[in-house]
Amino acid sequence: MGEENQYYLRDHHEPIVSREIWDKAEEIRMKRSRNKVVETTGNRERYTRQYSFSSMCECAYCGHKLTRRTRHSRSDYEKPVWQCMNATKNGIANCPNCKAVDEAILEGAFLDAFGLLAGNFDDVLDVVLSYVAESADSDENMRKKQQIDKDISSLESKKSRMTDMLIDGTISKEVYEESQRFSFLPQPI
Repeated sequence: MGEENQYYLRDHHEPIVSREIWDKAEEIRMKRSRNKVVETTGNRERYTRQYSFSSMCECAYCGHKLTRRTRHSRSDYEKPVWQCMNATKNGIANCPNCKAVDEAILEGAFLDAFGLLAGNFDDVLDVVLSYVAESADSDENMRKKQQIDKDISSLESKKSRMTDMLIDGTISKEVYEESQRFSFLPQPI
């Protein structure tokens, strides 16, 4: 029948992406392929990315996801809006306070929020720097720093003595160069 045995060769060629990235992508893909019921009200969570705000906005009144709808479709006044899925599927009586939000308003709010976040990064940086300063001042880190300073001092002393021995003719230039090559390798902490 022309059939032959099949073999799987792992790591046969250089991958486009690393194995870790591939595994993470597969995990996300499998998670998104399953239908996942979040609440008993039937609020399904879907991981579509057809539109920029898909699966990202929630109704403030009932908690269901917002879905994109088109008002006045097939006319000159067509405009995209986002509306509560509960009101859309089950009727406006299930979420009477929900109103449709123009997509342009959502886009503007997102851009404003992103601009504020990008503009006020100094606050985040200050917090991170304070955490770094706290960790640098911890007792264990201070002991490590003192040990490293002591090791550096010892190496500088040894280098000075080796230089003196080279100048005095006690050791050859080859021995000196060999000792310099190994004395400054990073030591495990």
